[in-house]
Amino acid sequence: FLLSNYQGDFYEHFVPGEDLVLFESQEDFLNDLKTGIENRWEISDNGGDTASMSSDEVVKFDTNLVNAEYDLLKKYKDCTFDNAKFTMLADAYITALETQLNGIKYYKDSNSVYLQYWNAGYNVRAITFPDFVDYYGLDIDDTASLQEFRNTKTALESGVGTYTVTTTTTDTSTTDTSDVN
Repeated sequence: FLLSNYQGDFYEHFVPGEDLVLFESQEDFLNDLKTGIENRWEISDNGGDTASMSSDEVVKFDTNLVNAEYDLLKKYKDCTFDNAKFTMLADAYITALETQLNGIKYYKDSNSVYLQYWNAGYNVRAITFPDFVDYYGLDIDDTASLQEFRNTKTALESGVGTYTVTTTTTDTSTTDTSDVN
């Protein structure tokens, strides 16, 4: 039995839940979230204009943005915190980062697919992040970036900027839907 503080290389040698059990607190998550988001915002502020970057440079830039947070937060992926809502928000936030990472691979070949993944991840982050501030005491100095999240959250929750994807086919057969509610 080993009792230890968190070490970054644990995941290289052990499988959480099988070889070891790690305890992480809400406070630990919030501290790592603050560090990660501040690192991300710094990279974003100092990274230059993506419009002038090559595709490879944009992929690297976006990967660095997401990993500024994800590298610190991925250890919480399957954590269960004392507060069930906090657990749900943390999981949603981490999944949103993974969604953005998954979308980056489409940047070069299908920008529209990339944008769907990227924006979906951003939207979930924008919905969850203000709750960490408002209900769990996350202290953020960059009020402008926090306000951007709040504005996006408000727009998403009010239905502004949402859209429905429709598809068309060349199939001319019809289905009677008169009794479908």
